[in-house]
Amino acid sequence: MKSIGIDIGTYSIKVAEVNYSSKSFQLAGFKEYHLSLDPSVDKDIEILEILRQIYEQNKFIPELTYVAGLPTLKTSIHRLAQPPAPRFKLLESIPFVLADMSPLDPDDAIYDLKILKTHPNGFDALAVAAKKAVIKKRLQIFRDANIDPKILSVEGVALNNVFENIFGNIEKTQLPIAFEDEFADTKDEVATESFAQGEALLEIGHTSSILLVRSQGGLCEVRELSFGGHDLIDAICKEYRIHYKEAAAVLVNTASIALSKSNISNDVLRLSETLKSALEPFATQLKLSLLEIKSKRNVHVVGLGLLGGGSQLKNLGPYLTQQLQIAANNISGLHQFPEFTFQGDNVKQLNVIVALGLALEGVKRPKNPAINLRRKEFAIKNKNLEAFVEKWAYGFKILAVAFAVLMTWTYFRDQWALQLSELSLQQMQKEGASVTGLKPVQISMGRLEKYIRSAEEKAEIIEKLKGLKNYKQAAYYLRSLHDQAPSKSRLSIDIDQLQIKDQNLTLKGRAKSTTQLLALEELLKSLSVKGSLDERKVFDTNTQGETPFNYQIRIHPIKN
Repeated sequence: MKSIGIDIGTYSIKVAEVNYSSKSFQLAGFKEYHLSLDPSVDKDIEILEILRQIYEQNKFIPELTYVAGLPTLKTSIHRLAQPPAPRFKLLESIPFVLADMSPLDPDDAIYDLKILKTHPNGFDALAVAAKKAVIKKRLQIFRDANIDPKILSVEGVALNNVFENIFGNIEKTQLPIAFEDEFADTKDEVATESFAQGEALLEIGHTSSILLVRSQGGLCEVRELSFGGHDLIDAICKEYRIHYKEAAAVLVNTASIALSKSNISNDVLRLSETLKSALEPFATQLKLSLLEIKSKRNVHVVGLGLLGGGSQLKNLGPYLTQQLQIAANNISGLHQFPEFTFQGDNVKQLNVIVALGLALEGVKRPKNPAINLRRKEFAIKNKNLEAFVEKWAYGFKILAVAFAVLMTWTYFRDQWALQLSELSLQQMQKEGASVTGLKPVQISMGRLEKYIRSAEEKAEIIEKLKGLKNYKQAAYYLRSLHDQAPSKSRLSIDIDQLQIKDQNLTLKGRAKSTTQLLALEELLKSLSVKGSLDERKVFDTNTQGETPFNYQIRIHPIKN
């Protein structure tokens, strides 16, 4: 995987390439494309041509991430103390937190957050904001060259990546956040509190300079100062009344700052004094910035490292040391990139240091994410989804029309159903009133259901009573046997049990003789619907001379 950082400046376009994996990264290359110093040349067209050239060189590389940067001067950066909350919640609250601190309109700006440290009661963070118009203009420059940067960061914040472990966790401390008190006595606090030692890094560009202040291995402050090599070139132009391009050549090839006036020629002294007159306001501005940071952050800067193309001016470090009373020296190398020596023929590597920081923004992991102002309407869209929508747009329109028609039909169907329901209710009340004898307004579904249940119960009772009307007890058939039997002298039996079940009549008893059994069988056959016995059991005669029997016949259903 590769990340390419592109730093668009006013003097040149710097490109740095970094190959990375899940746990490591290494510098793959860098390049600087110089822009014309001729004011008659259209720089927008020149920048576009260079960007297209960069695109053509890398368009076939898979898993490629482009990272662009906004100048720090075009953003608003503030140090904040935030309570414990998820990162997306902090992002939502930033516009309201910065409402009184930032000149930007929350509705016309994009915000992002870089967490510097975690505390027991919250986060120490760096809030970044930029106008939507500025973001749109910078992205449009890249889009015209067919480049779609995945990340749009801030140059000053990105420069800090070169000096910190981007794969490491966010620093944790046991000290609680110190919320600023506007009414506190600053003098008493300064007298009683001890300052933490820090280091400052100054990247001098063509039109502006980036100032980083770091303490205890972490970022404390990011600022951009309105001074660069352009101010030195402009001073040479005015002093010697030469063309801008010639003055730039003088600055690069022969310019130096004289630390003493002895043993030097008048021409060298004149050029040195010209440069000093241009540097004095910058040195004052830099000194005031460091004093303000010392007062605001309780960080005392003990060393200043010089970076960028402007730092190549001979004796610039000793001059700033005299003015600031702080040791100022050119950076000779980077811990994370030993191949960057910044000495001899490699001194031109200093110019791509911001581009390298931007490239490292594309290497960062979610636990310590990059500053990315591509949010909301500027967020990267899924190209596959866009292609899918474009392909099936006509089908989606047809579905939308069909859905609208379906919703219209559903509406009218509901209206018709409601009207039919009202008509059915009126008809039900009318019929219910004629049946129950109540008024139509008194008829309801509950009352009708109750009336129907009552009628059904009455009908069931009537049916049961009809069945009881034709019901005959077992004694009826016993009486029939008595009435149809011959005289007692012929039929003398003892009946022990007479049972009727499901049209089956069972008769158990004892007879005195076989003749009586035959007479009884003839009688039962006359009562049977079949004219015969279904079951005949005659047992052995007992000691009393009686013969037990058990007969079963099929009788007619119960009837009158």
